[in-house]
Amino acid sequence: MVNLKTQKQSFKDKRSKQVPREEWLVFQGKHEAIVDETTWQAANDIRQKKRRNKPDSLGEPHPLTGLLICETCKSKMHHNRGTGKRTNKDTGEVTTWQKNYYTCKRSKHGAEYCTGHRINGGVVEELVLDVLQRVSQYAAANEKDFTRQINEMYSTQQADNVKAGRKKLKSDQSRHAELDKLIQRIYEDNYSGKINDKRFEVLSNQYEQEQAELEQAIAQLTADLDSYDDSTDRAAKFLELTKRYKEFTELTPTMLHEFVDRIEVHERADRRAVVTTQKVDVYLNFIGTYQPTIEQLEQAGLYTADQEQDPVAEAAHEKRMAKLLYQREYKKRRDANGGQPLGHFAGKRPDERTPEEIASVEAERKARLKEYHAKWYQDNKARMKAEQAEKRAAMTPEERAEASAKRTASRREYEQGYRERNREKHNTYMRERRKNQREQQTAILSKTPTAIATAI
Repeated sequence: MVNLKTQKQSFKDKRSKQVPREEWLVFQGKHEAIVDETTWQAANDIRQKKRRNKPDSLGEPHPLTGLLICETCKSKMHHNRGTGKRTNKDTGEVTTWQKNYYTCKRSKHGAEYCTGHRINGGVVEELVLDVLQRVSQYAAANEKDFTRQINEMYSTQQADNVKAGRKKLKSDQSRHAELDKLIQRIYEDNYSGKINDKRFEVLSNQYEQEQAELEQAIAQLTADLDSYDDSTDRAAKFLELTKRYKEFTELTPTMLHEFVDRIEVHERADRRAVVTTQKVDVYLNFIGTYQPTIEQLEQAGLYTADQEQDPVAEAAHEKRMAKLLYQREYKKRRDANGGQPLGHFAGKRPDERTPEEIASVEAERKARLKEYHAKWYQDNKARMKAEQAEKRAAMTPEERAEASAKRTASRREYEQGYRERNREKHNTYMRERRKNQREQQTAILSKTPTAIATAI
């Protein structure tokens, strides 16, 4: 219930004027709520999101709109969507795709404000779905352990915060009371004539401004401390959500705003790379960034070894990461060198490089590549032979015959392709060879018999 939203200047004036919001009198809990506070807050959060209702609309906003926050500048991230087009210069073929990615809202003003923090919307959606499924399944299957872990986590995190907050609150309250005494003292000094009116006005304004700032800080600290005191039932509130949503396979805006507080996106490890790493922090309502470990999921029977990543995929990922690290280190060394290339061409522009230097560098590169291939073959020779022998031993005679036929066909196809690719080169070589032979024969026939006999 809210009172004093408007007021009249006089009983003679029937016109009402709006009162500033901070002067309203608000009385909480005077009427029975139609819906609970959590549902009310979730509905308001969804309504505050921007909707595209124009005739040329692209449809409803992405489910994660309004939840993603830039970790660097703490501003909202903008969802980019639409249809992208790319034209092949050789064939003229036009390829289209649907855009679906988020970028920092401030990055469009320039890199001096913030960087892009670009991230794919589908990837974030899959990540959030996986986090919610793991946490909710573990919480529903192990309520006691989950409640204990949440209480321990928040008790350790909040102990220092509460101590520092209470100390700051006590200091601000003491300073606020001290300012009251100072204001009273300068008023008395002004009344007795010790300070003039101008000085009194300056000091009075300074003290009142400081008091207003302290009142805001005291109110914020008090609210924070009250929220810390109410944090003991965080696990119970989250468990209520898990009971409401069971075995979900997709995310809805209502579910997201009930489960997720915010999602902080860090900058990409390599902003220009197509494949790179990027850290994302998912803050869930009531429990923060809590996630059960793999060991806890295994003990609860919610994780098996089959869910582990494929070894081939892991090896490819490690190779990509090694390449990214090398590129990053090379960029650092090149920046330290004033942006000039490193190695044989350090400090030289492309037009200053001699053909001998270029040929020498290319020869060294080929030698290093050949050495690397030879070392890799020596290191993996035994493993590859063992894998081939094990594979052949597990094959039936029919499968061996089929594999042999496939190898023969593949070899013939490669030879045919090789001949097709080098046909022009071979024809040119044969034409040059016949031309040289004809020139030699013509030179021999043009000589005198004595010269021919001597040549023979």
